[in-house]
Amino acid sequence: MSQHQLNARLKVRLNRTSEFIQETFMPENRIFIRKQARIIDSLGLEQQHHEEQAEYQAQMVQEKREKDLIREAKKQAAQRLLDSLKVILSIAELESSQLTVAELDKQYNWHRRRNPSLPPKSHFPTKKEKIEALKDAIIDNLSNSDIQMDGEAAEEEELADEEAEDLDIEDL
Repeated sequence: MSQHQLNARLKVRLNRTSEFIQETFMPENRIFIRKQARIIDSLGLEQQHHEEQAEYQAQMVQEKREKDLIREAKKQAAQRLLDSLKVILSIAELESSQLTVAELDKQYNWHRRRNPSLPPKSHFPTKKEKIEALKDAIIDNLSNSDIQMDGEAAEEEELADEEAEDLDIEDL
């Protein structure tokens, strides 16, 4: 069923024109209405509608792909910017430097990329809050580095103990 046929049937139902047709139309009026309906059906309006719809959908897909490419390019540019950033890894260095808000945001983004559990920078609207958040991120980064260092040191100690045990057994 074509769109205009569906619309016509709904309109007849809503307006109750079927009662009017049954009461007032003669057989020749009904023949005329059917003939006009066949003419409208033969115009190919439904096929034209489908073609327009397919063209529109293809256009939307193309636009979405272009937007995705732009979004991906922006994401890669931001990654390159963070990769090329001279990172501040100590609180003393942070306090001695005179960073702008934009530079603070970049530094915080670098730390947040390494630790996604840090709150988003939108939680820190003022420069003072951004500096405090960056200090917390640096401390968190240092503490995570210490944990990794302690873990590596513990592994090295275990290896050294095993080697010592092996030497003691061989010496006996």
